[in-house]
Amino acid sequence: IDALREKRACRVKRHFLKVTFLNNQAVHLQLPPVLRDPQVYSMHPEPEAAAAIMVVNKFQPQIQALLCNYAKAAQELKVDDALHDTLEDCACHSALLRPDQEHLNQEGHVCTVDTRILRWPYLRTLVQRGRKFRLDGDMEDVFLSLRKALEEYCLWCSRGKADRYYALEKWADAVYEHCRRNWAEKLQSPGFVPENPSGYPHLRRVIQEAHKTLVFLLDDRAPHGFFVVCKRWYQREMAKYLADNNVFEPVSMTWEDVVKEAKEFNERGEFTTGTGIVYNYGIWKPTKGKFRFIAGTSSGPR
Repeated sequence: IDALREKRACRVKRHFLKVTFLNNQAVHLQLPPVLRDPQVYSMHPEPEAAAAIMVVNKFQPQIQALLCNYAKAAQELKVDDALHDTLEDCACHSALLRPDQEHLNQEGHVCTVDTRILRWPYLRTLVQRGRKFRLDGDMEDVFLSLRKALEEYCLWCSRGKADRYYALEKWADAVYEHCRRNWAEKLQSPGFVPENPSGYPHLRRVIQEAHKTLVFLLDDRAPHGFFVVCKRWYQREMAKYLADNNVFEPVSMTWEDVVKEAKEFNERGEFTTGTGIVYNYGIWKPTKGKFRFIAGTSSGPR
C-alpha cells in the first residue's frame, strides 16, 4: 500500500481543459495534437502536465433537448387546477397555420404528428431535420469558446500567482494561434467545403412561445419524429391518471423538501440515493388513442 501511495504521489497531476464547441467542424482545430506539440507544451510552467492535458469536448445538445417539454409540463402540473380545467378559451389553435380536424383530438385540441402546420417558419424547418439534429454556431463562436476555456484554465492553474498567470497566458496564446492556423489550412485544403451555420435567429424565443400552449412528445414508434399536443389537455389527462388510482398521494411540500425527505428515508434503510426524485410524464399512443404514462427522474425542475 505504501508503495502504491508513493507511486501515485510521483504521478503528474492531471489537468483538464473543458471546451464547449458550438460547431461540429471544431474537430478540424486539432486541439489535442496542438496541446501535445513540444513547441507548445514547453511554454507551460508545468510542461509534463501540459503535455498530458485531457480535453473535455462538449458539443451542442440535440434539438430534442431544447424542444421536448413533456417532463417540464409534468413537473409544473397542479393536479387540482388541471382536474377542474374545462379547457375553455384554450389557445392551442393559435399555434397552427390552420386548425384542420385531422390535427385535432375528439375534444378539438391539438394532437398531431404533422409538424409542418406549426405557425413558426424556423421551428417547422428545424423539426423536419429530426430530433437528433444539432444546431451549429458560427466558427467565430467556436474560437470565442476556445479562448474562454483557455482563460478559465489559466486562472485555475495560476493559483493566484501573477507571474505564473503571465507564463500561462503565453502558452494559451500559442495554443489559440496553432488552432487558428489549423483551421485556416483546412479551409485551403482541396475539396473541403465548410458547412454554413444553422442560422435560426430568435429560436429560443420561438420555442418558449410554443411551449406556452404545446407539449412536444417523442414518438416511440418513429425514432425521428415528434408528437405535438395541447399543453392544457396533456396536463388534465395526467391529473386524471394521478387522481384515479391509489398509487399516488398529493403533497403540499416543495420539490426540494420532497427530495430531502426521500433521501433521508433511503438512507435510513442504508440505501444510497442521488438528488433526483421520480415524476410521471406521458407518451401519446395513437393506435390506442390515449397517453401512456411513464416514470422518469430528474434532479429538479428546469
